[in-house]
Amino acid sequence: MKLFNEKFIRTNKQRLCELNVAADSLQLTPLVELTDTALLRFIEGSTTEEIHQAFELPDDLTEEYQWKPITVATDDPQVRLLNKLGERKQQELGQKDKLKNVAVEAPHVDNRSID
Repeated sequence: MKLFNEKFIRTNKQRLCELNVAADSLQLTPLVELTDTALLRFIEGSTTEEIHQAFELPDDLTEEYQWKPITVATDDPQVRLLNKLGERKQQELGQKDKLKNVAVEAPHVDNRSID
């Protein structure tokens, strides 16, 4: 199954975006996750500028607004996909911050004696 999935998602980014939107509209969660993973691999390790070029987005975003949702008047599938990926990234960053805060706030001290 894994080999089939790898061969299935070997396509260009435009087709992956269209497939992702169609799967999302049909609520096919496994296919949405598969295409999301493929698109994440596509942009993994890319700079912000490279991502903007790949998805033909304007490069006028500041770092402050980098992960905020993009709003446009039309229903563009690429923008929806980037918003979805941005939401996941924000959740990941939030979870990392929570883990850091827990580790800093409650250090574990072992008060047991050696004997």
